Amino acid sequence: MFQNGITLVVDHLSAVMLVITAIIGLAANIYALDDIDRRYQALNFHTLYQILIAAISGAFLTGDLFNLYVWFEVLLIASFVLLALGGERAQLEGALKYVALNLVASAVLLVTLADRPAFRATVPSKVQTYMAIGRPILASLNGEGARLVQEAGAGLATPAEDAAALAQALLQLYRMAPEERARLGANGRRYFETHFERSRLVDRLLGHFRLFVDSHRSEQ
Repeated sequence: MFQNGITLVVDHLSAVMLVITAIIGLAANIYALDDIDRRYQALNFHTLYQILIAAISGAFLTGDLFNLYVWFEVLLIASFVLLALGGERAQLEGALKYVALNLVASAVLLVTLADRPAFRATVPSKVQTYMAIGRPILASLNGEGARLVQEAGAGLATPAEDAAALAQALLQLYRMAPEERARLGANGRRYFETHFERSRLVDRLLGHFRLFVDSHRSEQ
């Protein structure tokens, strides 16, 4: 085990998976050198491809759940950009479907923030997104984000950077009946429609502006 901020662990299985990744990655890269159009090469296809391979390798080597999540995010971002590379209509449609399927197919969605004072007043946009698609939320954060998940009854919230608590919450969600997880997702969707749906937010913002204008006129 080598630890310097990011924990990496190599065992027999991860070593085998790395070798397989390297062989397939090299073969695909050699093929891409001749097959990929120069226009896509100019859009950094090969750079994105190497980031994708690095993310896959990182996922095989990671020694903790948080960094596994980070590597998955890097992998998904790189693959999404590769799908949309070039900006053609068919590519963009495919990329959007790819993201939608990843979100909808997930049984539980994770959101994390570091334990920093500034982050305690932050609600990650992922929270609203996860609520909108009606999936249970596993939150590892402090402050407003955790309060929102708990208030909505949309999932479980654990203290930021507490790996043991996060693991326990994950097991708790795993052991829940499918109906119970579905109820958490439905709670989140209902909370989103009540508090974050666009037309409601616009009406609320306009209401604040009207109050401000009316109070200013009364002072005059």
